Amino acid sequence: MQLPQEMLESIIRRTIIGETPRASARQLALLQRVDQGFRAAARSVLHSRDQQEVGRETTRAQIERLASHSTPDEFAAGMRSIVGNAPDVSVRLRSLPDHFQETALQVLAEQTHLRSLELDAKGTPDIAPDAVAAMQEILPKNPQLHRADLNLNRCNLTRDDVNTIANSASLKSLTSLDIGNNDIDDDGALALANSEHLRLRSLELRGNSISDAGVTALANSDKLAALSSLDLGNNAIDDDGALALANSERLRLQSLELRGNRICDAGVTALANSEIARSLKSLGLRNNLGISPDGVITLANSDKLSGLASLDLRGNYFVGNEGAIALANSRHLRLMSLDLGGCSISDRGAAILARSDTARSLTSLGLQDNDLGDWGARTMARIGRLDAEIFLNLLNNRISEEGARALSARFKHVVV
Repeated sequence: MQLPQEMLESIIRRTIIGETPRASARQLALLQRVDQGFRAAARSVLHSRDQQEVGRETTRAQIERLASHSTPDEFAAGMRSIVGNAPDVSVRLRSLPDHFQETALQVLAEQTHLRSLELDAKGTPDIAPDAVAAMQEILPKNPQLHRADLNLNRCNLTRDDVNTIANSASLKSLTSLDIGNNDIDDDGALALANSEHLRLRSLELRGNSISDAGVTALANSDKLAALSSLDLGNNAIDDDGALALANSERLRLQSLELRGNRICDAGVTALANSEIARSLKSLGLRNNLGISPDGVITLANSDKLSGLASLDLRGNYFVGNEGAIALANSRHLRLMSLDLGGCSISDRGAAILARSDTARSLTSLGLQDNDLGDWGARTMARIGRLDAEIFLNLLNNRISEEGARALSARFKHVVV
């Protein structure tokens, strides 16, 4: 049995590593169906990744504390000491005083021992070109790097800046690039799609005025075959762009974010029935407004989405009870996270969803900003199949204190 990555991590954390809250009987039963060798391997991988994440967070906090009380010379010496003893490093430039940012980049550029690096220049347009130059110097010096993340979100990047990144041979080992909210438009997307050097695993292009033409270039690029995560939220993409992604012979994404675009049922249907759907673990379709129950029905009925763990449909007003019931009746979906906030769902839709087989696998359910009342709340609490450990969001409904008490008595993590 193959479980979604998010579920595996939840089970592993709760049972093997011993984090609280403890696993439910349902999760323990799932875990027992995974062979012992796989569990040992999963534990090793998760523990190693967590150690690296802790290492990066520790260095970031240490560097920021150092900057708060140091002279320039003290900061340079102190940062060399911190980074020189850490294989996993994270630096957030916006948290440092302006006069320390360049020093931080210079110290990073001296290192030759790094295992993972997260350089966050978000919201620092003045230092962003220096951050790119530093990465161009750092990566060739550290061939052992297995993770290198560069965040240039909200840095007022120009087309020339994007071309510089796309054409830099020194950035070939960059694994993650965030250039969201820079208005790079289709020309920027085309530059990235045609890059002879970038071999990214994660690319965030949210809020960049990218249209169907830019998406088509990305979808058809043989240079982006290594991508596992693509964020195209808050752009100008409609059904033609979704169709281009669906027809891609290159992309094998695990995470696809398309929130805040203009995708309608035709685009959703194309994605649901595409080969790209087979690899997806997470699909974000929030706030597309043109998605109706018909689009949701195609998602629910697609056998190609059996590996999907997270589905975000929040803010699609026309989904309604019919869409919620289609998800409830799906024979293929085994979701861990489902967000139906602001989807015009009433007591009937919520109750049917809570009583369905789809509810059994959920660890997070968003039904905020809907039309649920006390009857729906009591039904979910008393006869639903939702796990008591689920994270349940029911904010901004018509649930009274009585309904809230029923929910709180049944669920440990509910917001009403």
